[in-house]
Amino acid sequence: MRTILSSICVCLLLSSCGSMLLMKPLKDTVVMIDQDTARIDHAEEALRNFEPEQAIAILDQALADFDEAQKENSAEDDSTSEDFNRLTQRMTLAIIQEETRFFALLATEKEDVDALRAIYDTDNIDTAKKRDELFERFFGDGTTGEVRANYQLFAISGHGDMAERSFQRMLKLNAADPLKVFRLRLLKSSVLMGLGESEGQREYERAAELFSKLVPAKVQELGEYRTYVLLPALHLARAGDYAGALASVRKRLEDTQPQKVRERLEAYENTFEGLAEAWPAELAAIKAEPEDLPKVEMITDQGRIEITLFEDDAPNTVASFITLVESGFYDGLKFHRVVPHFVVQGGDPDGTGEGGPGYAIKLEANRHHFRGSLSMARSEDPDSAGSQFFFCLSAATTHHLNDSYAVFGRVSAGLDVMDKLRLGGAIKTAKVLSKRSHRYTIEKLPERE
Repeated sequence: MRTILSSICVCLLLSSCGSMLLMKPLKDTVVMIDQDTARIDHAEEALRNFEPEQAIAILDQALADFDEAQKENSAEDDSTSEDFNRLTQRMTLAIIQEETRFFALLATEKEDVDALRAIYDTDNIDTAKKRDELFERFFGDGTTGEVRANYQLFAISGHGDMAERSFQRMLKLNAADPLKVFRLRLLKSSVLMGLGESEGQREYERAAELFSKLVPAKVQELGEYRTYVLLPALHLARAGDYAGALASVRKRLEDTQPQKVRERLEAYENTFEGLAEAWPAELAAIKAEPEDLPKVEMITDQGRIEITLFEDDAPNTVASFITLVESGFYDGLKFHRVVPHFVVQGGDPDGTGEGGPGYAIKLEANRHHFRGSLSMARSEDPDSAGSQFFFCLSAATTHHLNDSYAVFGRVSAGLDVMDKLRLGGAIKTAKVLSKRSHRYTIEKLPERE
């Protein structure tokens, strides 16, 4: 099952490299390519598993073995064309190994400034271009799921020590460029604020101090400028202060803004206006909830979460969820998606974002999304939800999901635990605390070919 979010990964350009290398004509060369590509894959996997030292060791050994094999092959065959093939192969492999090694070096506990600078901080034109590419991949966009870099992966996975080491080292490597330092501080603040960590607010204040010393026109050219003007409002909205968020956006709109920034601000102005109007009604609905609404307890690796289920608004969705909980379906499952400012997603038995319970249910979109709402994930087909669910981290960024996704519950205790959930974290156990006396029967949709 395809979910509302794509899978998070560290992009190391392995697929494109493999297709290039497999064009080499000789059998020995192909075997070497396959071996080296497999080891680069292994190094990437080690980095994703937060083992940077192992990733470095794999890459060093792969390059050493390649050089040794190249010496042996050169002694046997003096063909100029074959030498060229081997040289091209080594250069391609070295580039990918170097990029992987750079990100591993950023995160490792060992301080190796010279090795980092050798990869990142040289003055020729080609390396300057590569340096910019590495910089862009370091963070990705701290407000979305389009992750292209390791800082956000470390942060959303609960490896804050690696995230901070990587950040501090990138800060040093870019210390001479105020605009890049501003971007680093801003994107770190966005990631951490989106995860509910207090350091995010302090980092924003550091970014704002830098902003006051920069040329506004230069900063406004940056894609991150939209994040800069919106973060204070998103922070207020996360705390339920939608009137304050609205005032923050309107204050920004009083200033001269680039057209794209103005459009983004105006879109959020409408969102915060709608939330400011809808929130009192939501609070009233919560206050008036029937006492016999079902409740479910999740014990996660971060603590206990209690969920109140909206059976009156989404009866079949609740029936399915309760049935799955009582069967032990969710016990031990991982949270496979964490997007700062947006959602934490789980309930996939495969852990890939594609799995489900083997059936689908009809959409019941009768409630709106707010911070702490529990909603069903689905594919583009509205009637494709199964077992995957997501917790909403903010109403401001899930507002557009209203009327299209089934909100079937809310976190009634443990909102602070919800904030601590990270990629790869687990639901240890889930159990039904209370339910109504009738039998819960799931209305499953017919299987599709």
